[in-house]
Amino acid sequence: MNKKYSVIQVSIFTLLFVLATWVLSGCSLLGMVTTTEAPVINPAGNSTENPVEPVPAESQAPQPLVVTQVYAQVEVPAHSTGEASVECPSGSVVLSGGYASNSPMPVFTSEMYGNGWDVFGENTADVPIPLNAYAVCLQTASATSAMVYQLGNLPANGSASTQVTCPEGSLVTGGGYVSSLLTLPFTSMVEGNGWVVGNMNKTSSEAPVSVNAVCLSGINGTLSMPFTQTTLAVNASGVAAAGCAEGAVLVGGGFASEGLSIIYNSSMDEGSKQWTVFAQDLGSGDLINSYAICLSQQ
Repeated sequence: MNKKYSVIQVSIFTLLFVLATWVLSGCSLLGMVTTTEAPVINPAGNSTENPVEPVPAESQAPQPLVVTQVYAQVEVPAHSTGEASVECPSGSVVLSGGYASNSPMPVFTSEMYGNGWDVFGENTADVPIPLNAYAVCLQTASATSAMVYQLGNLPANGSASTQVTCPEGSLVTGGGYVSSLLTLPFTSMVEGNGWVVGNMNKTSSEAPVSVNAVCLSGINGTLSMPFTQTTLAVNASGVAAAGCAEGAVLVGGGFASEGLSIIYNSSMDEGSKQWTVFAQDLGSGDLINSYAICLSQQ
């Protein structure tokens, strides 16, 4: 009897031992159960060992500058004065301007007017002469241009220069002047970040003059002003033309002489590649310079 109970007791102990072994080894009576450590989930959805770097936003390159020149023409009667005026197209702003005639016509006014350009000339010939006004225009949705001016006086039978400067944060792209009959503009060009005009007064009393500059805002860039020089033959006409380096855009131009010639053309050529200046010498073999105003975006 005691022997039978001892066998049963041993069997029970054996069964309990086996059950304890299954529990400790992660098993159950229904089958084997294995457990593994749950992976750590990165909130960004990427492995913590090899994070994906954010892609930097691409820097936007500036849009190419689209510059055009428009013009208007009038016929100035013999021994009379005439005015030509032109406006830039809608969606563009005026950058600069100029004028042209096919005969030596003194032009005593050349200035920004509204969103365009205005010129006055005097025809001293015996026949009518055409006079063109040119406006150089920038197609833009954001840039603006404005005119600043400075008043001055020319001494009797003498010459003087008057200068105006564009406000900080803007770029000078053109300029001009308002003077009177019997005055002779011999310089109209960029000076620093502004415009300078040299004028000769051929009268025996003081004469007023106004110098203006066109100032462009909303474009980030730098200016350069290459030039070419020509010596005029005595009592003959001649031409000087200056262009921009590759990558720069021609936005305007100007001229300079020694004051012994009539500048009757200061404008952009038809291909928008050069600023062209025509002059008539008054008897001394004058030197003339043509200046191109070139804008490079940054």
